[in-house]
Amino acid sequence: MIQGACQADAAILVLDGRVGAYEQGMKSGTTKTHSILAKAVGVNQLAVVINKLDTVDWSEERYDFICSDVQKYLKKINYKV
Repeated sequence: MIQGACQADAAILVLDGRVGAYEQGMKSGTTKTHSILAKAVGVNQLAVVINKLDTVDWSEERYDFICSDVQKYLKKINYKV
């Protein structure tokens, strides 16, 4: 991941939208680690994709929760939202 990110101008962060899976990614640090590493190696453009929303019946509430949570976190590590 680091080698590829070092050469990238932009990156895509794919999040698992399933209940529990997203929270585990944030809690275990995988999501946080990848976004911090991308920022650290100079990737200033980060697209965030929420995958598997079909497993929560395309819940707009779930989508809004994840968007809000990720935006707060990315602002903390100095990404422009």
